[in-house]
Amino acid sequence: MLHGVMALCSKSGGLFYSKAFTKNFGLPRAASSDSHNIASLIFALQLNAASLSPSLPSAEASEQGAKGGACLRSVEMHGLRVLFGREGRLLVALFVDPELGDSASADLLTDLVASL
Repeated sequence: MLHGVMALCSKSGGLFYSKAFTKNFGLPRAASSDSHNIASLIFALQLNAASLSPSLPSAEASEQGAKGGACLRSVEMHGLRVLFGREGRLLVALFVDPELGDSASADLLTDLVASL
């Protein structure tokens, strides 16, 4: 199940677009259902990707871009998987059920990022 999608600036964290298909993008008991607050959390996760991936067993990071900054590819928490895609200054977060499968989730994210 697709819970939602967000597009934000990878440099400033500014929210370009968000669409929740379930309450709070599927996040349990979120502090706020405000998409700007959730986008800020997503941006903070990306800023700290290099330090987060070793400490979170469900986090995957990859080297991205000419500057060599780490980009968090996915993180799973509270029965929700968040996938990340980056193209230039655009950062896309896709909120899905873990049962969706790696291949289907990755294909969906790739198509979404390519279409933006």
